[in-house]
Amino acid sequence: MNIKETTETVIQFILNLIEKAKGYVDDIIEFFSKIRDRIESFLEYIEEKLAAITGFIEELKQQQAEHMLAV
Repeated sequence: MNIKETTETVIQFILNLIEKAKGYVDDIIEFFSKIRDRIESFLEYIEEKLAAITGFIEELKQQQAEHMLAV
């Protein structure tokens, strides 16, 4: 192999590595995007449950206050 062929081979090898790295980076970005979406969904679920619990506690407080007035 002459210098030109060697240089072209090395450059092609580097370009292939760069393409593979781009693919890995895209996969990593997609992975973390999915995790972010799942975390956001989970946080929304928690917010809904907290709102339900808060409503339940307020209802209990109201019933307790009404009970105390009745006694």
